[in-house]
Amino acid sequence: MPSPLIARLALLATALVFAILASSAYLRLSAAAGDCAFRPECATRSVPSLARTIARAAHRLSASVVAVVVLLIAALGWLRREAGQETRWLALALIVLTAFLAVLGAAARDSYAPAVTLGNVIAGNAMAAIGWWLYLRNRSASPAPRHGRALLAGCAVTAFAISLALAAPAASGAVASLSMGMTLSIAATLTLLASVWFFARLASAPR
Repeated sequence: MPSPLIARLALLATALVFAILASSAYLRLSAAAGDCAFRPECATRSVPSLARTIARAAHRLSASVVAVVVLLIAALGWLRREAGQETRWLALALIVLTAFLAVLGAAARDSYAPAVTLGNVIAGNAMAAIGWWLYLRNRSASPAPRHGRALLAGCAVTAFAISLALAAPAASGAVASLSMGMTLSIAATLTLLASVWFFARLASAPR
């Protein structure tokens, strides 16, 4: 049964994760400005320090708040009878991803190593997709029929691959322009969210 409260919290979580992804991309790409990419001394070469300070503050605030929101979603999912199994297990997945990103952030700190960047991009986009799916499913949609779940899973993997393909140049530092890198990063997440919306509509369509 759909839960409007979980839907609202999931929408908030999605917005917060999007803010995290955008601010993280800005910090990473602005640090790569100039000809000494990904070294600390490049962090403020061509980008005002105030902009980076604001982006870093937004990143940390969003990360802190989304952790609380994810815990609330999980608590509601597991304690309320109207929440379905899908909501419960996806809420658990959100907790796992949140913990992974927290540990990665604490271990890597301000590192822009490719492995750290890839971990942040994949886990962040996965959180955005799950949060958006929970919003759509708890807003009004009915459970996906069993025979359609394999198709949905295949489509979801394809969409995730497409979004990562868009984000890869920016994540790897192959994009020289800050504006182009931000455009690719944001487009990747928006593509993924649009795909999730389509899959949710497909899952709830009558058969």
